[in-house]
Amino acid sequence: MREARLGTLPWNKGVPRTEAEKRTISQSISVEERERRSARMKQKWADGSLDHLYGTGNPACRPEVRRRIGAASKGRVLSEAARQKIRDSRLGKPGPIVSEEAKRRASKRMRVNNPMFREEVLYNHPVLRGGRHFTSLGEKILAERLEELGIYFQRQKQLKKEKGYYTVDFFLPENAVVIEFDGHHSHHTPEGKEKDRQRDAYILSTYGYPTLRILPIDLNNRNRRRLIWKIRRFLRASQTR
Repeated sequence: MREARLGTLPWNKGVPRTEAEKRTISQSISVEERERRSARMKQKWADGSLDHLYGTGNPACRPEVRRRIGAASKGRVLSEAARQKIRDSRLGKPGPIVSEEAKRRASKRMRVNNPMFREEVLYNHPVLRGGRHFTSLGEKILAERLEELGIYFQRQKQLKKEKGYYTVDFFLPENAVVIEFDGHHSHHTPEGKEKDRQRDAYILSTYGYPTLRILPIDLNNRNRRRLIWKIRRFLRASQTR
């Protein structure tokens, strides 16, 4: 039958379902039946009837199957909703979905074949070569703007905290202020913004240094005057504190 169907498309492929059809399908199984099926499946996981579906018994652990799955999943990006759905589906199921042997292979692959460990990558990587003194293009432009204004500054100054140090991009000793360039995308996420807010509050409460954060759009040539006005206004406000 499979050979007979080769090359033929299903009769309903590409035909969108109407809203009435969708409602009929969703209502064909009652809530009680869904709960009964869910209970039966959880019981199968509990009594070990589905042990062959995970760990070394999973057919997906076969090399040829892994290659096919990897090729199909290459470049695929899961949304957070999809990730949460997968996490919820695993609740109450015994054992990891990945076997210990697969974890060991992945760990070895990250240590041996990781491109970040190749000598030519390490040598040419600007951040790894520059360490904490690495200066991005945005920081270079911002330094030029401060020099144009005749403002003396120190680069990558360390401010001690409870454990370790905070390294600030620009410290202006004559004005006792800090200027940070938020070029990396991590600064623009909700978690990154909250982390920066806590950092600025700590530096202000401990050292008395207010912080001005500069965005990449501020360094645009069209915003040159706006950036200079923004810095001058910040310095005037810091003097009146």
